[in-house]
Amino acid sequence: MQPSKHVYFPSLEEGFIGQKRIVLPPDIQKKQASNKLIQQFYITAIGYYPNAKHHKIHRPDGATDYIFLYCATGEGTVTVSGEQYLLTPNTYFILPQHTTHEYNSSEELPWTIYWAHFNGPTAKALVKRSLGTSKKQKIKPYAFNEQIFQLFDQTMSMLEHNYTT
Repeated sequence: MQPSKHVYFPSLEEGFIGQKRIVLPPDIQKKQASNKLIQQFYITAIGYYPNAKHHKIHRPDGATDYIFLYCATGEGTVTVSGEQYLLTPNTYFILPQHTTHEYNSSEELPWTIYWAHFNGPTAKALVKRSLGTSKKQKIKPYAFNEQIFQLFDQTMSMLEHNYTT
């Protein structure tokens, strides 16, 4: 019997060299949701996955938060309720709450992504505004801007040291 010529790699949710990932504990998330100052818009998780080969997330029931995915380099696909989109450098996608989705890094051109989970009434309004009059999600362009990376780094650095509101 001939050995298979196909090599299969496990998909990874995390564990990429150089990654940063912060998920706020549930009790902190509850405090954020009830804090009058920040309850309108708050982050529940944030991260950066460089050269994320084999990255794959599948959530049949979606997530309780909105999810922002920004592709800095490489590419990958985002599938929402059966519709597939190609995320390429300098584009972003916002996944709606409670919606079946999957996203995968390309095997040939693995992506580097910045991502954040967020919630609150203002978050809902921002997502609705991002969609405009269309009911269909879209990949949105965002020209390269060093400031977006600095803001992510500052936010992650702040959360690494302290979860206070």
